Amino acid sequence: MASAKSSECIEIKKYKFHNGMVLQVDVSVFSSSHNAKVKLQLYNRSQTWILHWGCISNGNKKWFIPSFYPPGTTVYKKAALSTPFIKDGDIYVVDIELRDPMIHAIEFVLKNTKHDKWLKMNGASFRINLHKEIDASIFIM
Repeated sequence: MASAKSSECIEIKKYKFHNGMVLQVDVSVFSSSHNAKVKLQLYNRSQTWILHWGCISNGNKKWFIPSFYPPGTTVYKKAALSTPFIKDGDIYVVDIELRDPMIHAIEFVLKNTKHDKWLKMNGASFRINLHKEIDASIFIM
């Protein structure tokens, strides 16, 4: 996405986990298009985690793979994406640019690659809705 486009952060969510790890999710939309950027940041991480995710279109519950995804991402069983977090100072980050106006949300879980452990929200995928104006909010597990 070109830097000339102005963006507005429409949502910030924070999830705190029992092991002290914190996941912060920032969502920005670009005023001149239907594009969005999702930035996921892991703090206090002691294990290796990947983002296991997919996109949701309006009215559909099944994940689909967008045509554009971050470098280093692998396709998992033709139905989801696995993206590694990249070290950025003391935190680990995944930046996702969504360029399809049909994408209304992303859903994800975190996977610990060393122990094959899945981190979910109350047994279900985390869901981040896009393209709606809401105030910044914090959700804590």
